[in-house]
Amino acid sequence: MKKMLFALTVFVCLFLVSCGRYWETKGIFTEIEKEIKLEPPTVQGNIFSILEYDGDLYAGGGKVYRKAPSEIRGWSVFSDSPYGVVVRLAAGYHDGKEYLYALGAKQGTYKLFGHGGSGWTQIPVSGTIQTIFSNNAVSRGSAANNRAFVTTSEEIYELTENTTAPVSPDDTDNGALSGSEAAAYAGGQTYFSDSFAFTSDGTWLFDSSDGKIRYGNTIESFSDGPSISNATSLWACEGVLYIGTTGGAQKVLYDENGVSGSSTVIPVPGDNADAAIGSYRIGAIYARKSGERTDIYASTIGYGTTYNNKNNGLWGYYSTRDEWNRE
Repeated sequence: MKKMLFALTVFVCLFLVSCGRYWETKGIFTEIEKEIKLEPPTVQGNIFSILEYDGDLYAGGGKVYRKAPSEIRGWSVFSDSPYGVVVRLAAGYHDGKEYLYALGAKQGTYKLFGHGGSGWTQIPVSGTIQTIFSNNAVSRGSAANNRAFVTTSEEIYELTENTTAPVSPDDTDNGALSGSEAAAYAGGQTYFSDSFAFTSDGTWLFDSSDGKIRYGNTIESFSDGPSISNATSLWACEGVLYIGTTGGAQKVLYDENGVSGSSTVIPVPGDNADAAIGSYRIGAIYARKSGERTDIYASTIGYGTTYNNKNNGLWGYYSTRDEWNRE
């Protein structure tokens, strides 16, 4: 009898454990399905540049990807890398024409190329190339003031067509130096920063330093905004400052008075934002209005991952579908 009771007890325990595991597993997968059904990614790799060029959006990560701003997803390969893998893109305007620039890397060596609509041309640069970037004036409604730059171990240069030129004294006054990593166009001028987390909306400049969002109309007039930890990238769009961090993306609202220190940093939209991008470093963030629709793009880079790891790539949020998914 005792043996029967013991056997029955073991059976009941195993049954209950099995049921618990079944419902736990079912619950997990149900929640995953609630969060997101992943689309197959088109844009892959470590994306550090998302920008506008010649009326389309471009992203650089291994290859160069392009899509029409009005499309949901719709990315396609614009070009293979002209050298190694593409690590950065920039875009500028010179003598009535727009130019796209790509920084390629192979075995620790960097080379710079320009594209004016008829293929890539290598651009000779003095010194060891550090990075390239744009002031993104085209996204602020001033395409003719769109400028691109390259910083080296020796100097910072402006990219003009397929050559380089020294920056002007005005640029130097506005922060341009060989350690610059970003530029932003505001109030008719281009300003520079040694941090990639730097942007403008055409009027306000924003950066992140000392654990705070900072803002001003010039680099000499910055005030402290709300606290934010580990900001990696910024983008401003129609009263919203989007903030990429080492652990997902946030946003803060601002107005004609800027963004005060009492402003609240809140999550980006999308019920599945935390599940989709919350565990990753955001290498670049970009937002734009497309008619009545708001589009947000965020690139993710997993910790300790290689270039082609599945965690690395581009995610998109479109307000008409209200969820994040792979681009």
